[in-house]
Amino acid sequence: MGSFRHFQDLPAELRIKIWRASCRPRVVKVWYDADADCCQTASRPPAILHVNREARAEALHQGWYRRAFRTRSRPRDHYIYFSPALDLLYIPRHGLMGYDDAARDFAVHVRDTVEHVRALAIDHVRSDAIRPWEPYNKLMLLFSFPHIRETILVVAPSSLPGSTPSPPLPASYDRRVFLPRSQKTIEDGGATISSLSPTLPGAVLPDKGDVELVDPQGDALVIMGIIDNVIESFSRVIEDMTGANHGGTASTFDEGADDLRIRTNASIPSLIPKAIAHQQQQCHWQQQRHRQAALAGSRAVDAKDEVRTQIKGY
Repeated sequence: MGSFRHFQDLPAELRIKIWRASCRPRVVKVWYDADADCCQTASRPPAILHVNREARAEALHQGWYRRAFRTRSRPRDHYIYFSPALDLLYIPRHGLMGYDDAARDFAVHVRDTVEHVRALAIDHVRSDAIRPWEPYNKLMLLFSFPHIRETILVVAPSSLPGSTPSPPLPASYDRRVFLPRSQKTIEDGGATISSLSPTLPGAVLPDKGDVELVDPQGDALVIMGIIDNVIESFSRVIEDMTGANHGGTASTFDEGADDLRIRTNASIPSLIPKAIAHQQQQCHWQQQRHRQAALAGSRAVDAKDEVRTQIKGY
């Protein structure tokens, strides 16, 4: 199909509608780095911001995308573009401590963001890997977003019963490893070092890729059982906290009680099970690249042997 060369000749109103229709929902993977006091992301910036000046101006002026995930120490030079109407925020389990205090206090550290998020995804953690503080911190994280309409629990294949537990992280992994992202690198979509990236010399930076959440494969009853267990753990956390704050008799929280961000008569949001699709696809691509590299290597060896044979023949 040939390119359309008369786009600029269209009426401005029609061009704006086309730009608006080109915006696609994204899963924006973000985590807060406490050591750097900034948010890191593995997601690409919106494509419309890099088409031309008009598209970028309309996307920002019309409020389709906004500069979010700023922090107090870096309010101007470090941000991530986010669309409240289209994007889903995915806060993964990050670092050796899992959902730690930094994840729990996401709304405290990150400015002018949580009130604009409508859909949120968090990771499910297996019972043999979860830290004691994580159920509480995850629940507080969910309640820190006041306008959430959809909450998703990301269920990895290793979370299902009968799967092999994830091995512990080797000593060469360090949760503090990161690549500071300036305004230019954020807008250019440069690679970011994950908290689980190896710190060994010559480590390859992971490519930025789109995350897609799909229905998890497996027994539906097992998956829904995981959801029920998570909600039950959240309920126990609420019961423990209400008992601690009100002598074990009341069932609600005061608005300003300690650092609790649970509102009066708060209810646990329903969780939708999803799985990450891009990781499996990336593994498939990596296997293909390894096979191609091995095939190329074997061909090179065969060519060298053939040359040596010819030389010996002379």
